[in-house]
Parts: sequence; structure tokens; C-alpha cells
Amino acid sequence: MPSYLSPGVYMEEVDRGSKPIESVGTAVAAFIGYTEKATDVKNGQQVSVVGKPTLVTNWSQYVQKFGGFIKGAYLPDSVYGYFANGGSIAYIVSLKTLGEADPESSTAAKTVINSDDAKPAKLLELAAKKSGPGGNNIEVDIKTTKPEGDDKKAGPATFTLTIKENGSVKETFPDLTTGKGDNNVQTVLETKSQLLVATVVGKAELAPASGSFALSGGAVEEKAITLKDYQGSTIDRTGFGGLEAFDDVTMLVAPDLMTAYEAGEIDKKGVQAVQQAMIDYCELVRYCFAILDPLPNLMPQEVKEWRLEVNYDSTRAALYYPWIETADLTDGAGRTRLVPPSGHMAGVYARVDGTRGVHKAPANETIRTVLGLGVRSRRASRTCSTRSASTASVRSPAAASAFGARARSAVMRRGGISTFAASSI
Repeated sequence: MPSYLSPGVYMEEVDRGSKPIESVGTAVAAFIGYTEKATDVKNGQQVSVVGKPTLVTNWSQYVQKFGGFIKGAYLPDSVYGYFANGGSIAYIVSLKTLGEADPESSTAAKTVINSDDAKPAKLLELAAKKSGPGGNNIEVDIKTTKPEGDDKKAGPATFTLTIKENGSVKETFPDLTTGKGDNNVQTVLETKSQLLVATVVGKAELAPASGSFALSGGAVEEKAITLKDYQGSTIDRTGFGGLEAFDDVTMLVAPDLMTAYEAGEIDKKGVQAVQQAMIDYCELVRYCFAILDPLPNLMPQEVKEWRLEVNYDSTRAALYYPWIETADLTDGAGRTRLVPPSGHMAGVYARVDGTRGVHKAPANETIRTVLGLGVRSRRASRTCSTRSASTASVRSPAAASAFGARARSAVMRRGGISTFAASSI
């Protein structure tokens, strides 16, 4: 409204009638699983975000914080499919890193170098900046140059430090010392090296012994992911519990539950326990929806049996079948592989909600980046797989498409959770 502080002519527009309802985002997915790495930058320092929900709004942000495609994880493929199919906002919860080791669950490779004098003693400790077994591939060459004679005015001894990784020279730092000054080895490596940090553990002003020294001891503490890791803690802001603070999360996806099953870390009952925990979380927060994956390599009859065995009963979950075939981007060899469909379907949800509205079911929608299906089913087999879930199945003559609506109430129909079938024939 204008302020009438002086004489003049003022024009004021007055709204007449009611304003249209503005659309708001209703499709924000939370992905829980395995990633290549899990780091974020806070106050100029890289910190671990393993187990912590982290916001990303595009694939580039995901790669920056969690790395790219990696063998042994379906989550990168799911997130990529989510953004490719129309998703725009996602929270990532990395339960385990498979590429770059998590500092909190790994140790860095180290080596200790003695002084170069009559009575050698521990002088310098070198450690890999990145923890984990990767540091075991680092080797350092030290060449010490002592001043001529015993003249102290000539200054302390200096040395050249050459850092090799897998046999190749990566960094070289000449004229280093263990004493105070701009050439202090601890200061130089901290600010300029990408591979090592140094700590002077002996008497300053001494020089290290010349020679080649290999780093060792880098390791990762392997642990099996359990139901407790998925459930997390509301206080520590981890797992499902960490998502309670984010009211905008409307979809929950856990594709690497199938990775654990394929690796033998959990059995069918373990899969059922985690998926039931996902449903329980969505029931608790009310405005969240669980998108579940079936076990791998199931035929339609086996999906029906699995559906009856687990006996989920919820209006806030959907199970999609079969797995989908996408390009295998882990090694760039031009192959394809089957991945769980949940992440791609979350993207379809987001696309439909954004272009049509929440009133439109994500049915008869093409799933982008899909090259094929794990199982090509015809009408009869689709009817078999969906009858137990009280959801219709529709044929798609061309590209792979999603069929059926969102979950139906167990009160309205015989089934509880909805199962969907897709077909390309």
C-alpha cells in the first residue's frame, strides 16, 4: 500500500474476488541406502554425513556429496532415475560408503620416520589425508641435505619429500624442515598436499632419515547394516528418525535393501522387517508414502506368493513389480543391468504431481531411462500379480509404463498394500 506523506496523485490497485489456489510441492523423496562417499563441507572442512539426511536438488549436487555410480549399490541408479523422471528435491541418507571410506569407521594409513643422527628416534609421522585402505598405496621418498661442517649459522638440515601413489610421483616438496618457519613440513603438507599430513613427534630441528617409506594400516571397519541402522534415531538425526524433522518429505525409498538381500546380509524376514519399518514410519508421520521393491528374480506367481506371505496392510505404501533394466553406468562398458524400480517411480510421482496435480494417479506414465523390464508379463500374469493387491493392471504397447493408482485402503478393498505390474508388450 502506498504511503500518503505528501500531496500528489496516487494509484492503488485493489484486488477483487478470491485468488486462485497456488500449487505447492508435494513430492519430495528420501533415499536410504549405500553410496560411494558421504561428505559435506561445513565451515571450510569436509565432514562425514553418514546416516544424516542431506538435501540435494539435482544429480550434480548428489555427485558432489555422495559420489557417482558404484558397484554394490542401487541407490545411485535410483536417485539418477528419480531426477530423470521429474524429481527435483531429495534427501539422501547414506548408511554405508563403498568407495571413499567414512572417517568415523575407518583408520588412515601411516608411517613413522626416525631422525638421521647417531641415536635414531621417532621424529616424523606421516598419515594419509583420506582414511581407508586407499592410503596403503602411498609411498614417500625422503632425501635429506645437511649443511656442510658443524657451522650452526648454515641453518638446520633440509629434506625433499616426494609422494608416490601406486608407483607414480604425485607431489614433491623441497627444502622442508621440522623446525618453525614457512617450510615446516607439518604446515606445508597441511596446506598444499592432497595426499598426506605430517606430525612432528620428535625433537624439532632434526632431519629425518633418507629412504623410501610405505604407508600401511589403512582399513575400513566393515559392518552389516541392520534394521536398527534403517530406523536410526530422532535424537541423533539418523535413519528414518532423522527424517522426522523434515516435514516436506513425502516419499520413502530404500533400494539397497535389495543389495543386502542379494549379498546374503539379510534374509526374506529381514527384508520384511525393514519394509514394515518403512510403512510404520509413514503411518507415524501420516503425510509420507513408502515405495517398496519386490525381491529380485521373481516371476508373477512368486510375487503373488511374496505379497501374501508378508501381508502388509497399509494405505501409505505401494509395491512395484518387476525390476527395470537400465544402462549400467558403473564402468561405462555399455552393458545394462536390472535395478529396483522404486526410485524411478518416485520420480514419476513427482512429475505427475507437478504437471497434473496430486489428484492424478501416476498411471499410464512412461518411465524414463528404462530400456526394458526384468520380466515381460502378459495380461494373464499381470492379473495374477495384482489380484491379491486389489489394483488393476493395464497394458502398455510401447515404452515401459506404470500402472494402477496409489495405495488403496484395506477397508475399501480386500488387499492392503498395492502391487503394480508393468509391461512393454
